[in-house]
Amino acid sequence: MKLSSSVFCLGLCLALPIFAARSELIVYEGYAYPGGIENPGDVSSGGSKEGMAPSQGGTGLAAPKLPSGRQPLVVTEEGLSFTDAAGKSLQVSGLAAKAPKNDSAVYPLYTSSGGDPLQRLRDPANADLFGKPGSALWFSFLMKVDGDITTATQSVLKLGQSHMALGLCNNDRSDAPYLRISGPASKVVAESGETYLIVGKIEYGESSSSSDRNDTVLFWVNPQLGESEPVEPPSAKIEGTNAKLGDFWTETKPEDGNFTSTFDEIRIGETFLEVTPVNP
Repeated sequence: MKLSSSVFCLGLCLALPIFAARSELIVYEGYAYPGGIENPGDVSSGGSKEGMAPSQGGTGLAAPKLPSGRQPLVVTEEGLSFTDAAGKSLQVSGLAAKAPKNDSAVYPLYTSSGGDPLQRLRDPANADLFGKPGSALWFSFLMKVDGDITTATQSVLKLGQSHMALGLCNNDRSDAPYLRISGPASKVVAESGETYLIVGKIEYGESSSSSDRNDTVLFWVNPQLGESEPVEPPSAKIEGTNAKLGDFWTETKPEDGNFTSTFDEIRIGETFLEVTPVNP
């Protein structure tokens, strides 16, 4: 008996594996450079694979830019680490970076070129930016502030086309120095010497231009690790922003503040698990 072509096709399709695009990190900067060097990621600091995705052996970052008036990051002698309330620890490597007062060097994400393994995640309206309309990306980093923390202290990572301020900021009219995503505050008060894991999910809205402000960003502080998504509700949320990703830098103020800021383990990827890998 002959099988009909439709039945044959159904059987063949069920038998064949279904291949989906494998998710992978866009950026992973663990500051695996010698302690004390300035401008980590520059060729002179050992960033010989700058401008390449992590799957290609790079960090996902191009060479840092140091516009007039900005100061370089400096690699510390010790990296940061994080363990959640359940005892699960974040995978870390390398050292960390001490942020200068005011604005640091700018760290561009690597630009699109032939054979780009992550072309599918870029904005169709601007191939130099990550953030395809209708998709979502995740980011995470560790931060620590040592010294005198007041409501005037600002220590943030600036990310996205709208330059979201992520970390300790905008507390001038607050009763305590809260960790925030630009305006909206979490309920977490920053304490000297404490390391915080900052995690965000960017939901890209439909847009016809790379300058549209249709994105939503969810923000967590110290979420539980090892889950497919955070089990806790977001600590804060911002809507109507432009979170297309093209670069980042740090910003700390005031200049005469008696504190130091350290950043580490910067990851950008497609899933929560990707940007918060757990030690076995």
